[in-house]
Amino acid sequence: MNVFTLCFKRCFPYEYLDYISKQKDTQLPPKEAFSTRLGEGTIYVDSSDSIASMEISEKDYQHAQNVFQQFHCETLKDYYAKNDRG
Repeated sequence: MNVFTLCFKRCFPYEYLDYISKQKDTQLPPKEAFSTRLGEGTIYVDSSDSIASMEISEKDYQHAQNVFQQFHCETLKDYYAKNDRG
């Protein structure tokens, strides 16, 4: 695991978790689930903390997948616990 993985602000599919049972999912949801609907539009706050696009980038989705694997997350709840740090 490299320093970049530890320091990079992670993405999380907050709106995907509309049912508590989804916390038990054993993999990340599809890339589209990482978009956030606010008001009339869909925006995504990217890794540089700026509103960059309407949906998550492929690079950020790949990073989310790497974090899930490198931190040995078994469920989406595990991924949230890793994502919620600093």
